[in-house]
Amino acid sequence: VKQPVPLVYSLRSSMILYNRRYDLAIEEAEKAIDLNPSDATGYLALAQAYLFSGQPEKAISQTKKAFRLDPNFPAPYLYIEALAVFDSKKYQQAISLLERVINVQPEFRDAYIIKISAYGHQKRLDDSKLALKKLNQLLTDGQLPQLTIDWQKNRWPYRQLSDRNHLFEGLKLAGVPEW
Repeated sequence: VKQPVPLVYSLRSSMILYNRRYDLAIEEAEKAIDLNPSDATGYLALAQAYLFSGQPEKAISQTKKAFRLDPNFPAPYLYIEALAVFDSKKYQQAISLLERVINVQPEFRDAYIIKISAYGHQKRLDDSKLALKKLNQLLTDGQLPQLTIDWQKNRWPYRQLSDRNHLFEGLKLAGVPEW
């Protein structure tokens, strides 16, 4: 019997996470790391599972491990770290990380969503409007609808509703329409 490769466990962790099975998502990511401690994807999967299960500090430490293992593909690691920092209400630090993500990968749409929310929490409405305009152009280019809060309702698999609502509150403050 062939042993699955670490990527199988990393992908399974992500899929399970979106089914809101947080502890199992963490276990699957840990299996990926056990199989190959030098593979960054396992640490990224674990960081994402920790993030959405309400453990942002653990998420940050795992993204830093992943980044050290694979510094050539920084956007996903920086993004998860930025989201964890955002969840910790450190908005300016999150914005700085998100700007690095967008600099490396200019069409990373979710980075714009978090950045817009962070701007909203900081009451930086001019900045949020510019970021929203850029995101909506990316969405239009990808033949997707404009950003609304309702469209985001089921996209963020947070264990705690308060964490998800924190994201949506920033979007509301930034002027993102409900519908």
